[in-house]
Parts: sequence; C-alpha cells; structure tokens
Amino acid sequence: MATKTVLITGAASGIGYELAKIFASQKYALILVDVDRPRLLITKKYLENHYQASVITFTKDLARVNSAKEIFADLKKRRLKVDILINDAGFGSLGEFKDIKIETELKMIQLNVASLTYFTKLFLEQLSGRGGKILNVSSVAAFQPGPLMAVYYATKAYILSFSEAIAEELADTKITVTVLCPGPTATNFPERVVPNFTKKTRGRMISEMSAEKVAQAGYDGLMKNQRLVIPGGLNKLVVFLDKIVPSSSVAKIVKKLNQ
Repeated sequence: MATKTVLITGAASGIGYELAKIFASQKYALILVDVDRPRLLITKKYLENHYQASVITFTKDLARVNSAKEIFADLKKRRLKVDILINDAGFGSLGEFKDIKIETELKMIQLNVASLTYFTKLFLEQLSGRGGKILNVSSVAAFQPGPLMAVYYATKAYILSFSEAIAEELADTKITVTVLCPGPTATNFPERVVPNFTKKTRGRMISEMSAEKVAQAGYDGLMKNQRLVIPGGLNKLVVFLDKIVPSSSVAKIVKKLNQ
C-alpha cells in the first residue's frame, strides 16, 4: 500500500505538533507548515528520528495573503498530493475591540479564516474523485460570543459553521470534513495572547486538557468520519449550556472569564 500524506498547519507546537506525532506513528508522510522555523525544524528532526517519518516543512506565515496558494503551487510542482488536510494554525488577541490594533485583527482573520478557507478550497479540488479527509480546528468558543476576544471567537464560529456546511455538501462524496472544538488546552496559546500570563494563572484553568488528549480525540473523530468532535465531558456540557442560556447572559459570563 502506498504511503498516505497528511498536511498539518500550525505543526510546530500544541495540538498541531501532537497530531503530527500521531500521524507519524501511523506511518503517514508529513507536510508540516508553521511560521516558527526553529521549532519546525526541531519537530522535523524529532519525527524523523523517533518514527522514521518522511517530513517536508514549509516555514510560512499564513497570516500573509497568498501563502496557502504558494504552498499548494510548490506541492503541485513536486507532484505531491495530500490525502488528509489539517487546518490547525491560528492565534488570538485579548482586549476590548476598540483598543486592539486593526492590523492585528485583520491578520487574525487572514490566518484563522481566509487561509483555512483557501487551503480547503485548493485541496478539495485535488481530493475530488480520489477521496480524503479534512480536519479544521475550531474551539468551544465557536458556540458563544466572546467579549474581550471578539474577533477570535467570531473566527472560530466561522470555522465551525463553514466546516459543518461543507461536510453536508460533500456527504455523497468520498471526502469527509471534521471540525474539532476543544476547550482550554495546555499549549503556548495563552502566553501568546496574554504577555503576563503566568503558571499561577494557568493553575486556575482547572478544565484545561492536554494537547496530546485533544489531538488524539481529533484523530479518532477524523478516522471515524465524525463531523463534530468536542473533547472532554466538561466542554460538552459548556456547549450544551450555551444552547439553552440566553446569549446575553453567556456574553457576560465569558467577559468575566476573559478579564
């Protein structure tokens, strides 16, 4: 059987890194994308040494317009095709919308929304008639308004809605789409959003799951062709409550949590 290939964005750390390890252990060839070149090269070396994996890396800032198109064109030139696409890359910002620089918010939309959409569009064309899988990483934030992280929460809502919609469009094809919606996860995400984030602060995040467990849940759901994966019982409860509690009340709670 020919080796299958997975492309993972945001692969140098967190959930993307853990997913790369899982796929490497399953003998997939890997195409890894991240803006952090040093960590990406460390990841490549680790996967090659521990799993004898075939690893190709792209150091790309997906918050830059056309970066997804450039990666796709490069792969096409090398005659490399992807069997599984994982859109994991993303970032957030904390603060009132009026205070955050518009350049930051637009970069977030470009990375979290536009590049994810572009990657999906490009690889859907490649997967047509051949089959394959797409995993888009959203968040439980997708189910609620997010005061003090308004644009971030909105981008995650887009990913959820977009993924569930195209999953239905592709229901009669060989392509499946899964959206992963984790809650608080032990990654470097909080430190990137809040400069003064401390270990003491992290200790108060009692619902935080390990990136390894979240990645495994995402992998399992993807392989079972599940459309929606919410790891952890508490996160499932949060999503359920979001659906029955008035959004104005949810917004007040989220604002308090984000302060």
